[in-house]
Amino acid sequence: QEPHSAFLKTLEDMNVSQNTIILGDFNYPNTLAQRFLEFINSNALEQLVTSPTRGDNILDLIITNMGTKCSTPEVYPSLVRSDHKLITLDIHIPPPPPAQKTTVNFSKADFTLLKTEMVSFKPTGPVDTTSHNAESFTNAFYGHLQECMD
Repeated sequence: QEPHSAFLKTLEDMNVSQNTIILGDFNYPNTLAQRFLEFINSNALEQLVTSPTRGDNILDLIITNMGTKCSTPEVYPSLVRSDHKLITLDIHIPPPPPAQKTTVNFSKADFTLLKTEMVSFKPTGPVDTTSHNAESFTNAFYGHLQECMD
């Protein structure tokens, strides 16, 4: 019961955020089952597996707060020598939104000032001048150019 209790304590201390999935073989002794259910309920989580995964019991669980982002789990016979069945699940996570592309309106640029700034450019910061590292100098130059355009 000690390892189960320690794991439950870890779960209870966890900061459950959105898009949480907890899964595994949860063969808890009856003395800890109520505490485990309280953790699930107090964190607005739901258990998705509804078919037996070992004999007539549902021991392998998928617990989540992702709602419709998760498909209904499917339970299959084990592919390896195991007394637990195989569970599959699709998780639908939308791709991140495309990055905002910044455009520069060169028709409003003060090219005289830009030329003065760039001609007088002297790199500061982490520029490797001892080995004449072109990449280091180029990064510093582009950084300065970006500052001028901002």
